[in-house]
Amino acid sequence: DDAPQKEKITVTSKSGHTIIIDDASSGAKITVKSKAGHTLTFDDTPGSESILLVDKTTTNKIQIKSMDNSMLLSAMGNISIEAQGKLSIKGTAGVEVDTPAQLKLSGTGGAEMTTTAQLKLSGTASAELSSTAMTAVKGSLLQLEGSGPATLKGNPVAIN
Repeated sequence: DDAPQKEKITVTSKSGHTIIIDDASSGAKITVKSKAGHTLTFDDTPGSESILLVDKTTTNKIQIKSMDNSMLLSAMGNISIEAQGKLSIKGTAGVEVDTPAQLKLSGTGGAEMTTTAQLKLSGTASAELSSTAMTAVKGSLLQLEGSGPATLKGNPVAIN
């Protein structure tokens, strides 16, 4: 509307929803807050421009930071990403998956891992490669090594 120029304008609805437009020189922000406490903040503070969506618990949030072009998705519970089509995850500087719990990857249509560089699979407790059908280990050079006793079992065992 044509209200006089104010540094901060607050509009509150009858049920308690609030919109705050703050043109403070130290950091301009627009904040939309629902009656329940869900908040959407557009922060135009020079050097820390961002968009922040936080639910009423303040523990679940989505943050977009313009300064470093980063995005953070944080939840106290589970996070699920679903697509009716293909889901792709790409990172030009790498992709890391880290958990203190068990990591499980599965695909009912099969699973494939490829690289044009070296592939390393290891486990500090143990490592196992198994199948209920044929298992093939192939390479232009093959080296099998154990620091302790090595056992080769089969019925029959064919070499060459």
